[in-house]
Amino acid sequence: MNKKDMVSVFLKEGVLVTPDLLERINEENYEEILMSLKEKKKPKEENKPKKTAERKKEAGVKDFLDYYSRKYEFLKGILLKKMNAVSINKGKKIFSKTSIIGRVKEKTSRGFVIEDVTGEVEAVTEGKGTVEGDVIGLKGWFKEGGFLPEEFVWPDIPLANRGEPPNFLLTRKLTEKIKERSGKDVVISLDSEEIKTPDPRWIDVSHGERKVSALILRPENPIGEEGFMNFLKRRELPHERKAGIYTPYLIEKIPNIVWLIENKGNWTKNYRGVIVVSTDHESFFQYKENEGGKFEKI
Repeated sequence: MNKKDMVSVFLKEGVLVTPDLLERINEENYEEILMSLKEKKKPKEENKPKKTAERKKEAGVKDFLDYYSRKYEFLKGILLKKMNAVSINKGKKIFSKTSIIGRVKEKTSRGFVIEDVTGEVEAVTEGKGTVEGDVIGLKGWFKEGGFLPEEFVWPDIPLANRGEPPNFLLTRKLTEKIKERSGKDVVISLDSEEIKTPDPRWIDVSHGERKVSALILRPENPIGEEGFMNFLKRRELPHERKAGIYTPYLIEKIPNIVWLIENKGNWTKNYRGVIVVSTDHESFFQYKENEGGKFEKI
């Protein structure tokens, strides 16, 4: 029984499958977990949810499952361009060094379990910063019922020469002083109607013959430089998990600029050719070719 079938069983019993629960359940434990959740739910049986609410829950779970499937296939496609991988079940029959791609199912005392559509195996390793839900590639050996990774392969931002972007300025508020300061720079301001739409927001700006693609995100929780780079190597943006809903924050195309607005602290980093800028509530950022960037108070 696959996870989609298990979700159907839970829904028929009136139990909503949250993202965390979906990661926990498997063929061996789903019946036990279902019984436990139904027992906890019994005192609330008098307040039965309306049919409209049930339809919303089912749609939420479907959205979540669709996202997980799309995420896995998208990231698997990227990884297959970097390595010659085989399925986990096929790899178990290979006694030489081999490569596999899968999703981190759960952490263990010796490492973590990685799974694909054919099966799963415990990767015996320190973990290299993996978390449940990561889609990664491993190169190593199957041995004694486990897998010994020698190398981790992440989807990551491709290392490429995207060329120097034109001079640009990022500001929460476009004052007259900043307008004068910007001159002929590309200006991206939160005052713009284009940016008053849901996060994340893509903005494409033409500057003569050059085009700049900016990805703008207001983090739900403050995030530092190292933490955000870990998301980029996973090709995802920071996002909140909600019951039955999983907002798709995959980085499918590569921007020239990533701007984290109203974040805690000002910092900037060139990550594999992408300029990442974090600004707080009080600062703007200006970038000049051959000079780099600097922060100033609005």
